[in-house]
Amino acid sequence: MIVKAISKRLRCRGLLALTTTACLLSIAAKAPAQQPSAQQEQASAPVPSIEELKRQLEAKRLELKRQNETKRQGDAKQQVEAKQQVEAKQQVEAKQQLEAKQQLEAKQQLEAKQQLEAKQRLEARQQLQAKQKQLKSPPQVPESAPVAEPPRAPAAPADAVRSPIPKSVLPVKLEPNTAAVSDSCPYPVAARNRGDTGTVILLIYVTPDGHATDTNIETSSGSEVLDEAAATCVKEYGHFLPKRSGARAEAGWFRMKFKWSFGD
Repeated sequence: MIVKAISKRLRCRGLLALTTTACLLSIAAKAPAQQPSAQQEQASAPVPSIEELKRQLEAKRLELKRQNETKRQGDAKQQVEAKQQVEAKQQVEAKQQLEAKQQLEAKQQLEAKQQLEAKQRLEARQQLQAKQKQLKSPPQVPESAPVAEPPRAPAAPADAVRSPIPKSVLPVKLEPNTAAVSDSCPYPVAARNRGDTGTVILLIYVTPDGHATDTNIETSSGSEVLDEAAATCVKEYGHFLPKRSGARAEAGWFRMKFKWSFGD
């Protein structure tokens, strides 16, 4: 009987201990959820995830890269502009040097041309003075040299004697198949060097055989050298048609225009 009573009492105490332990566990489990601490409240703030941190890091890296690229492009642009300015300055300096060189060459050419023209004018003046001096001074004959008598010209026929110039003078005509007198006359050197040109109107005395034996200047060309050269050339190279009185040729005066030019 005693053993049974002890066993029953022990069973009651074990159940009571189990019940008490279960209650305490239940209260302990519910207590953190009902009364959170300050540390737990701070820990409840949202914490970025690893993916979000990676995205933020990548964005910062891209922004830094973009800034570096912008800075690099700005530096490159400044270098290009500086290079262009240097090239433009060099081109301007080269152009100025070329223009200065061209101006110097043009000035030298002009001075050379002026010197050449002055030299040509001096030579032409000297030639003209020498020719005038030769024309004015008679030829000198050595005293020891015998003076030869000039051959006597045959007496001119009566119709070849110079007659007075009539008021009405006809233009001269060349004989057939003869060249123009102007084609055979050399241009005077002094007049050519000076650039003299002009037209001489001559009165020519033509003999019955068609030669000019005398001339008279009706209108001058403005150059005494050209006038004399035309008269000399006509008498030397001219061959003309004489006047006709029926079947007989007669001497007479004719008018001739002689033009001196350089062929332009």
